[in-house]
Amino acid sequence: MKGPRSLLVSMVLLMGLLAACGPTPTMPPAAPPTATPTVSTAPTAAPPQPTTAPSETYEGSVNVLAWGGYIDYAIPPFEEKYPQCKVNISYFSSAMEAINKVKAGGVGTLDVFFSTNNFFDRAIQADLVQPIDPSRLENYTHLFKAFQPGVYNERHGAVYLIPYTWGTTGLIFNRAKTGDLTSWSALWDPRFKGRVIYGDGVPEAWVPAALYVGISPEERDEAAIEKVRPALQAMMSQARALWSNGDDLVQLLVNGEGWLAVGWDGLARQAAAQVPDITYVLPQEGAQTWVDGLMLVKNAPHPNCAYRFIDWLISDEMQIQEAEINRYSPANAVAASRLDPELAKALFVDKGEESVANLKFYRPFTEEEQLRISEMWTEVKAGQ
Repeated sequence: MKGPRSLLVSMVLLMGLLAACGPTPTMPPAAPPTATPTVSTAPTAAPPQPTTAPSETYEGSVNVLAWGGYIDYAIPPFEEKYPQCKVNISYFSSAMEAINKVKAGGVGTLDVFFSTNNFFDRAIQADLVQPIDPSRLENYTHLFKAFQPGVYNERHGAVYLIPYTWGTTGLIFNRAKTGDLTSWSALWDPRFKGRVIYGDGVPEAWVPAALYVGISPEERDEAAIEKVRPALQAMMSQARALWSNGDDLVQLLVNGEGWLAVGWDGLARQAAAQVPDITYVLPQEGAQTWVDGLMLVKNAPHPNCAYRFIDWLISDEMQIQEAEINRYSPANAVAASRLDPELAKALFVDKGEESVANLKFYRPFTEEEQLRISEMWTEVKAGQ
């Protein structure tokens, strides 16, 4: 399994081919970006207490909502170790879709779902989740200290999200076609017209365009939207395709249809494993840092199996496999220390706790901001 997230395809075939620049020497991996720290938008009411179990009596199954292809490697050995916890898995293609699926009947039926630091406040505000008790997770103390309670996963003294992977959204490009690139402006360079693969999701579309026009991605009012709109309109004649499926982005880069793209660092590594000239940088204007993790659904019907499953995914062995298979940076510090040194360096986890100590995150999108930007982006894609 090479594609970490099987998402819905939103392909928009656009312009033809242009000539490109020659190859340049290999660039070293970039350091994680610096951005504005997350500001909580969660409600101020005291949270409910975490679910506790009188004993580890397993309920027979665990119902999981996950990115497609993301955790398939971990399920067979989990079911072998915990035969009383059969995994029933369903999939989503975007973080917003996950929230909507939990809203539409997931409470009381689902046990665990994946979310990101950009969306977990939304799950709390909608009363979809319950706090998680880290003391019930044997491997919790193996996480990087920065990924234990912090601004991106804790609210009002309670932990709501257990980190699984982390990474960045930056610029992916084929050095042999484009030369070395350092700026988001390359996406709008006329030399690459018809060779750009742009992100279809709101964070992937908004952040590069906002930075390109010179505003903070945290400016999301109507004035900011109107500043960004022309850049996205220009992108519609610049891009060969829009991606929402990670596997599709990798394929477009590998087969040469796309020369440069907005994408996650893990997808860049998957593509580079097949085409060594494909590289990844964090543009000089800034980039987005994210954490992807697990949340416990309110009234989860199988809480004991849910805790065992969460603990399994953050265990040393599963985190090593995740890094080797998906090529995303692990949240587990012990696992990171046991990776091949070259892989650890490529995943930005080769310096122990220092690797993640200074990570910063943009403020999560509020529901209103998400709706406004999504409406504008839909209008742009429709040619309005």
